[in-house]
Amino acid sequence: MNKKGLSKNGHIIFSIFLFLIIFFIVEKNFNLKLDWIIYVSPFLLGGIMPDVLEFPSSPFHRGLIHSKKFGYFLLGAIIIVLILCIKVSLLYIHLISFLIGMVGHLAIDSFSHRGLV
Repeated sequence: MNKKGLSKNGHIIFSIFLFLIIFFIVEKNFNLKLDWIIYVSPFLLGGIMPDVLEFPSSPFHRGLIHSKKFGYFLLGAIIIVLILCIKVSLLYIHLISFLIGMVGHLAIDSFSHRGLV
């Protein structure tokens, strides 16, 4: 990572790494036999979505999507979805994967020179 932050490819690589860690922890601790390939797509999409919604027009792009408040909102949304998913469905799992991907993007951006606003 440079002072500007991660590139799109950097965010994808970080998202894959984070996904694999989370996936294998969940699969091992909850004895789930999950097909990982169907969960990685929404995770990767979430990993690049903050830069899609808030296009990096300069090295210092930071607005609502790249803020700590939005990160806290996403964490709250993950908790609410987890509480509401009494019956595990593919839609809930995809939504959680997407939201965690977005949180991962913000987490790695928080270590850049500009950080989060």
